[in-house]
Amino acid sequence: MLITYREMQRRVGEKIQNTSTNTGVNDLLTKSKNWINERYHRIIRGFPFEENLGDQTMTLIASTRAYAMDWEIDKIWAIYDQTNGKPISIKDVQYYVRNRALDLDQTGNIQVGDPTMCYPIGMYYVKALTGGTVGEKITIASTSGTTTDGTTQIVRVRGLVSGAIAQENIALAGTTAGTSSNSYDKTQKLTLSIGTTDGSIKTVAGVVTVTGATSGTTLAQISPFDIAAQYRWYEVSPLPKATGTQPTWRIFYSKRLQPLIDNNDIPVFDCCNEIVQGAYVDALKEDGQQWETEEQNWVAMCQELYADQQIPGRIEQFQPESGDLAQSLDYGRIIGAD
Repeated sequence: MLITYREMQRRVGEKIQNTSTNTGVNDLLTKSKNWINERYHRIIRGFPFEENLGDQTMTLIASTRAYAMDWEIDKIWAIYDQTNGKPISIKDVQYYVRNRALDLDQTGNIQVGDPTMCYPIGMYYVKALTGGTVGEKITIASTSGTTTDGTTQIVRVRGLVSGAIAQENIALAGTTAGTSSNSYDKTQKLTLSIGTTDGSIKTVAGVVTVTGATSGTTLAQISPFDIAAQYRWYEVSPLPKATGTQPTWRIFYSKRLQPLIDNNDIPVFDCCNEIVQGAYVDALKEDGQQWETEEQNWVAMCQELYADQQIPGRIEQFQPESGDLAQSLDYGRIIGAD
């Protein structure tokens, strides 16, 4: 049965026989909010729940090898080339270097065409590189003009300036754009995060957009409940051709967790009882009470939750194909084979 974030907090307090909501004399409410989101995160990361799967299309760009995925994409399970009607192999960098780069990416002999594989190159805090002829400054602004999106709120920036690491704080002034003092070298993946100058808790209300001052390119968009944005980057092989129609890929993925913030928020699927039980265990630990049995109960509840997702006849497997170890999704579909 679905219940709200606030009802979860109430039930945790009820279980431990402490229902006070006065944070001035009782910190259980504040702590239970953290415990609830921590257990929610553990549950949703433990299994590819169907309710948390998504898909979207992406058209490749001529002569462009690297691509940043949207913020919502947490883990890619499969990619299908809709233009050419074939699956795309998902490998790793080691496989690419050993089996593809030697033949396809020699200097002066780089093969181009419609990519048949991709490989992850990391998770970064930007979805685009710095531009400009030799680099550029960056600007920041929020979608909210409230007083919370100013005063002590800052965006922390780290990157190379003339080849040396540099860092600075850019004051956030609501919808009024702020500009960096430094001009950061071109083609960089900057590190960007939101914080405060006085060590207080971040209280940004709007979405903070970071933009290249010269290129006008959006480098990152940081949501109110995030300290930083995270984008998964992939490279493709062979290099997309320079002219002609580029293929459109359909990407299947698990969605990034969106934490419970507002009292009326609910999880993406019904795991409320499991969340409450897990937070209850954490409350017992905090109070120094016996918690081991309740933790075992939580594990059993999660196992039942996972088992409920199983479809009769569905098989979990790792199946080698074409001499390469392939991954399988929970449906028994083979992911990553040639």
